[in-house]
Amino acid sequence: MNHKTSYLNVVDTFKMNMNRYFYELEELLASPDEYQTYLLADDVIVLITALKNHHQDYLVRVLMDNYKNKTIDSILEFLAVQNINSFLLAINCLEEVDIHYLQRRNLVFRSVRKSFVKLKQLEEYSAKNVRELKKSDLALAQQTKFPEIKYRPSFEILFNIFVLQNKGRIFAYLEEEKIVGYLSFIKSFANYYDVDFIYVADEFRHRGIGTSLAKVYGNTVLNENMIPYWSYAINKESEHTALKAGFELCCKHWHFEG
Repeated sequence: MNHKTSYLNVVDTFKMNMNRYFYELEELLASPDEYQTYLLADDVIVLITALKNHHQDYLVRVLMDNYKNKTIDSILEFLAVQNINSFLLAINCLEEVDIHYLQRRNLVFRSVRKSFVKLKQLEEYSAKNVRELKKSDLALAQQTKFPEIKYRPSFEILFNIFVLQNKGRIFAYLEEEKIVGYLSFIKSFANYYDVDFIYVADEFRHRGIGTSLAKVYGNTVLNENMIPYWSYAINKESEHTALKAGFELCCKHWHFEG
């Protein structure tokens, strides 16, 4: 590690490429006092923060353009000197990470998360079955019953938070006046919206409903002179939907435990 840099320098760096550093910028701005160390070395940024109420003691974020095992080695050596031995490691890198090498360094691979962005409208698109839900749709939301999803609110509660309380927005796909799928999204920055969740009922999947919802989301936000973001494609199906709807891969987060 060459030298310590300031919180403001890191924020400015992230703002110059928000598509790439969207997730880190969001967290930094939300809790700046939690990040105690900001290190900059050879186009690599390392953010270190102590974790509370977690089985690991620290979160270590590494942002790098060109993946190199020796760079990770130097970071791990630095952490050892700082007596940081229990940590979560998140590597922001578009290139493939050498998982096997990191496993040999006693790091446990957990997951890779991909983010997508849509910067231009490729085609005019409208779907007669898709519309944005309004407060007047309360009764429709109350009638909508989807299977329980772990860590997710019921659709009625989501509608209450996002629509009635104006905390976000929801596009719904309707069949015979019943909601069979939805995409919820929130405003993250002055000019960005981000996907909260996309869901299609089991019996209606593989019919292009998710793609229709994603296309309407992307094009609507672009028409509002905003940028539609998809910070967390949770699985291969979500990745496929994002790409099919005209979104482009802009970021990968590789997660390990040390």
